[in-house]
Amino acid sequence: MKYLTAILLLMSLGTIYAQGEYIEIGQNAYGISLTGAYHPKVLSLGGSAGVSNSGTFDFGIGYSYIFGEEDTSAYKSTSTVISPFAGVHILKQSDTNPVSLSAMIQFNVHRYTSKDETGQLSVGSWSIGAYVFRRFEVSQKFQIQPFAMLSFFRPERFAGEETPSMIPVVDFSAAFMTKGVTSKVILRPSVSVSKEATTYSLNFEFVDLL
Repeated sequence: MKYLTAILLLMSLGTIYAQGEYIEIGQNAYGISLTGAYHPKVLSLGGSAGVSNSGTFDFGIGYSYIFGEEDTSAYKSTSTVISPFAGVHILKQSDTNPVSLSAMIQFNVHRYTSKDETGQLSVGSWSIGAYVFRRFEVSQKFQIQPFAMLSFFRPERFAGEETPSMIPVVDFSAAFMTKGVTSKVILRPSVSVSKEATTYSLNFEFVDLL
């Protein structure tokens, strides 16, 4: 079951990116996003919403719906993952800091149902990570912001199984942003790689100051 679980969690990692990455220290903002993720065995569609306090602390929740092959165990995925997350922006890019540094933690609740559809099971997993990024001003209304992230996630543990080991994940993405007076519209492709699987995702995000 571990392989399928790894794919599903890699897909849910797209929700950890929050609006605080796109604003300055001292600003408050809200953000919403729509996400599509792809693996040869699985397709995921979802979204997230969150708020940023003073450009430093982010809080939000994500939801993913999974389309894909059933597992071979006694349970199959009902294809829903709910992911509350929180982040802190430790360092922001400035005249003295060439890059920004952030950290995050995310919890996932994945719903399974028995193959005979007589029972359901909710299983939790979580991930923690840190990432660096830098913003490039292309023009007054357009920015590019590449990201590199290293995270670790603990897969779901089912009854009778040993506690799984943490799995490292490397993620690379780039945000292409258009700027308004107080808002930004962002398109962000990314790739997540682990020893278990590689997934590709595309985020469409909207961020506005409060």
